[in-house]
Amino acid sequence: MHSLVLVLASVLFGAEPVQAESRDIEIPGYHYSVTDIKSKGLTSEKLFSSLSTSWMDLEHSICANRAQVWSYDLKRKYGINTGTVFVFFGKKVWKGRRHKYWYHAGTYVVEDGQELVLEGSYPKEVFKPLTLIEWMDNEMEGVVDASRCVEIKKDEDRDLTEQFYFHAFLPNVRKNGKPAYDCYYRKVPGYIAYPETVAELELGVDEDGNKTDYSLKGYDKPTLLNACVDAFAGRNFLKKTAARSFCNHYY
Repeated sequence: MHSLVLVLASVLFGAEPVQAESRDIEIPGYHYSVTDIKSKGLTSEKLFSSLSTSWMDLEHSICANRAQVWSYDLKRKYGINTGTVFVFFGKKVWKGRRHKYWYHAGTYVVEDGQELVLEGSYPKEVFKPLTLIEWMDNEMEGVVDASRCVEIKKDEDRDLTEQFYFHAFLPNVRKNGKPAYDCYYRKVPGYIAYPETVAELELGVDEDGNKTDYSLKGYDKPTLLNACVDAFAGRNFLKKTAARSFCNHYY
């Protein structure tokens, strides 16, 4: 009855509609929270359908670059903070297959307290937002149980973060009895595009072990432009000039 009175008051007297309660989820160590889109009157389906894909080379571009473009687009279109999620594979996932890669990246949002990945890379396979488990399971095609993937945490799993520099499968056996499996995942702010960036920000050294004061607290335009160019042209070098022209206008 109380909610009905509020609705009628809004209609009759022009009152502002009551916003849904925010259930933003903080990413530890970054002073950054992924926006609960329900509090903004948005749905994950709406955001999923808004992802730009028509101009992208979805097959040959780098997944992290596509995710970076989508994250920034959602930020500038809807004013929301997204997250980037990486899933890292063990060798078992790709056993017997020629095409192998060590991680996949996706853009995720929070809707009413639930984390949902907006995977636009596979328009013939994925037709809606996916939970983290669904997203990882789709990527691994059921070879391993995605529900057992280990989450990499900033302060507890530095040994795994160090591996990001090597561009290789993460170990399925770790020292000191730390939990391990055939897949891992890591959640970071949407403005972070690559695992190597995570390592440099959190470890304070570059890939050669040299100390660095590198910092990043928001989207970096050169990274965005490079991501856009790759998303547009993929491995087709003949398209790079057109891609740069498009991306300079896009951003």
